[in-house]
This record gives sequence, structure tokens and C-alpha cells, in this order.
Amino acid sequence: MFLRLLIMPSANARLLAIVLLFAGLSACSRFQCRTPDNQVYTLYRVGGQDQQLRVHVATFDEPGDEQYNQRTCEEVRDLEQATVERVPGYRYWCEKGYYRE
Repeated sequence: MFLRLLIMPSANARLLAIVLLFAGLSACSRFQCRTPDNQVYTLYRVGGQDQQLRVHVATFDEPGDEQYNQRTCEEVRDLEQATVERVPGYRYWCEKGYYRE
């Protein structure tokens, strides 16, 4: 229905489609539409001067696919770790959930 409204020649129909689109986007941001924490993986690293500082690298939060998020995080972790393997003190790891300090 939404696409049909967008391609209709009527200016009113196009305006209605745009209003519906923004209403949907607004509702999602208003109600915190996001992937549940138990399906998300976040990539961190330590390295450099401060070994206690956790640095957020990336968040993998594809909706409804925890295994995909975990696998992707681990693949990126392995690639990043390989690029710094000769640099002492740098380490990458994945944790389940959204970024936490």
C-alpha cells in the first residue's frame, strides 16, 4: 500500500505516503526500536598506553539473528587481531550485548 501511494500521480497521495513514512520512523525512534541486548555482539579492543581502557570498535545488531551477529563480530575480531599481531599489547574481543563502559 505504501509503495502504491508513492507512485500515484496525486500529490495528496504522495504527501500521505511521506507523512506515513516519517510517522513510522518517528515511532521507532521514540520507542527505542532496537535489537534485543541478548542478540547483539560488540567488538572491543585494548592497546597502546592505557591497558585498562576498553575501546568500542563496532556493534553487530542485525535484528533476529544472534548467530550472524556473533559470527560477524568474531570474523572482524580475527581480522583486526591479525593486523596488529606484531604490535604488543593490542587485543580485540567480542562481548554479548550493547556497548558498556
